Amino acid sequence: PAHLPPLWRRLLGCIFPPATPVLQLTVHTFNQSAWTPAIVTRSLDPGTSRLGSAYNWFRWYLPTTITEERFLYMDCDTLVRRDVAELFDATMFLPRWHKPAAIAAVFTPQPLKHFLCAKTLTIRKWLFPRPDGTRVSVLSTEVKALNAGVLLFDSREWREQRALDKWHTLAVRTEKGGCLWRLAGQPELQLIFGEQIAKLDPRWNHGWLGSTDWLLRQYGPSFTRGWARNASTNAFMLHWNGPLKPWAMRRPPAARSEQATPVAGQPLAAALWWSAATLVHGELERCDASFRAWSSQHAAAS
Repeated sequence: PAHLPPLWRRLLGCIFPPATPVLQLTVHTFNQSAWTPAIVTRSLDPGTSRLGSAYNWFRWYLPTTITEERFLYMDCDTLVRRDVAELFDATMFLPRWHKPAAIAAVFTPQPLKHFLCAKTLTIRKWLFPRPDGTRVSVLSTEVKALNAGVLLFDSREWREQRALDKWHTLAVRTEKGGCLWRLAGQPELQLIFGEQIAKLDPRWNHGWLGSTDWLLRQYGPSFTRGWARNASTNAFMLHWNGPLKPWAMRRPPAARSEQATPVAGQPLAAALWWSAATLVHGELERCDASFRAWSSQHAAAS
């Protein structure tokens, strides 16, 4: 469209040339005052109060706005390296439960209990049911936390399972002082659905790239280097969840060898970002050249 900046027109024209059979880009706007039920939020984790913003919660309302049966939500600090169309063929059926899931996500090695108010009586008594009739405590280390930065939604199941109403009830409860979670925006999904969440291939959300200082403290330099190498070679989607963001980084000095891979917070996150960005820029240039050639041929033919 003519109103788009030149760089965006170039990018979209390169990715989606005129020969593309069918393409529709739709922009949705969200009016917080019109959301039903009304949104309420609170983040209790020090330093994460920004997660209480409505911008962190609008994804919960997407199934009420987007008419497609299945859609993919991605945080703005992600970088896609593989065709996400594959996810729309992924199964969201839960064989142990004999039913489809409302959402699918990548689960992390971190236990869910790290994000819950473990001293609250309600949380201490909270149990997830299992298909075999047993129950497991939400504070058990075997219950891992999902990351909500990449979510595959089944809109119909989301609505039929009344997920939004259940979430709103939980949010009102914690807003009134009954602390259930320490970090807003993720554990609520697991308190709503329990273990009835489909699991995506971990390569679709290779995270912690914005939390490399935490990785170093938690697992050490060797693990962090391995995590970085795995991100650069195997990940389908890179995710800079955490305080370090790609748009706030400078290009790091070139490493002379694999052993020189930076292992201190920002240099590591920046190295990963610039490596991916350089690759994307190169692909864009090649695509742009092909697009210009196609355009010239098309103009000459007409």
